[in-house]
This record gives sequence, structure tokens and C-alpha cells, in this order.
Amino acid sequence: MTIRLFILYIFYAILITSCTTSSNSSKAMTDQNDIEYIYADGSGNQYVIKGNYFKYDPIEPHESSSGIYSGGEPVEKKISGEQQKQLAELFQKAMEAQNDHQIDRTKGSGLVRINSKEETKKIILKFRSDTQQILEQFLTKLK
Repeated sequence: MTIRLFILYIFYAILITSCTTSSNSSKAMTDQNDIEYIYADGSGNQYVIKGNYFKYDPIEPHESSSGIYSGGEPVEKKISGEQQKQLAELFQKAMEAQNDHQIDRTKGSGLVRINSKEETKKIILKFRSDTQQILEQFLTKLK
């Protein structure tokens, strides 16, 4: 009888542990989808990525400093899981590339923001820095 109780206890412990692990991993996945990545390029065009949602919001001529420049056509579409992962990595690398950061937002610089439930991180990338160029090339290909 004691062995049966012991086996039942072990089985129950394993069951509870596996349910908790599964719940935590799906929570982590949900949390990742709640993170919003925003990039505003040097002309003021804005890219927003949240989960598999991608939006490109270009400036219009009446919003530009010249009164002529247009960022093109707006885009809203779904992106793949692989593209989400690559974007998350690029945004994280931008946050870590301190040599490519500057304090003030100047013409041509890029504004990088990562919004989560816990916090908002924001940095400004120097105009024509390697990090800015790599991020913009990837975002442009998604349009």
C-alpha cells in the first residue's frame, strides 16, 4: 500500500510539473507577441512590428521638411515567425550597439523603441551608422 501511494505521489508530482512548465512556456510565447518594436527612420517614416503584424506608415509630402518628399505607400501585412525572430534580434543588437547611439534626434538619425508591458526602451541611432543601415535594409525588404 505504501508503494502505491509513493508511486501515485511521484506521478502526481510529474504531472503538476509538466503542466506548470507548459503553462510557463506558452506565457513566454504570449509575452513575446506582446512586445512592440517601433522604428522611425531619418525621414520620419515609421515601422511598427507586433507579433506577426507589420506596418509601414510613411510620411506624406505635407509632413516632410521639403514639402515634396513622400515615403511611398503604406503597408500592413503579416510576417513569418522567422522574420519576427530576425527583427527582434536586430532591434536587440541596435539597443546594444552603444557606439552607434547618440543623445539627440537629428535629421537622418533613427529612433528605435521596444515597448513591453514592463518597460519601454528607446535609443537613437546615428545617421548612416552600420546598425542603422542594417536595420533599415531589413525593414525595407519587408515592405
